[in-house]
Amino acid sequence: MKRKLFLLLTDKVCALFYMEKDKLLIKSKEPSKVKARYMLVHLCHDLGMETFEIMRHFHDAGITLHSSTFKRAIEMSRTDVKRDSIYRTEFNKIIQEHVK
Repeated sequence: MKRKLFLLLTDKVCALFYMEKDKLLIKSKEPSKVKARYMLVHLCHDLGMETFEIMRHFHDAGITLHSSTFKRAIEMSRTDVKRDSIYRTEFNKIIQEHVK
């Protein structure tokens, strides 16, 4: 079930950032890819996935996500939610689609 959610959220984030899944799930410091990955981590977290589950799904995709990176991703995404109205709107829209 959590794997399905991770894949669904990955697709949503890719569509939002206009990128292919293989571009999102690669180790890259390109700002748009980092921001998209951070949003994905934050969405997974806010939708109830445990830290180890999120880290495992990233690992399965080929990215090692350390706990410090995990914390940073949520911090930075929360900042974007507060500061960027478009980011906030899209983030909240995805959350609302998955809250039952």
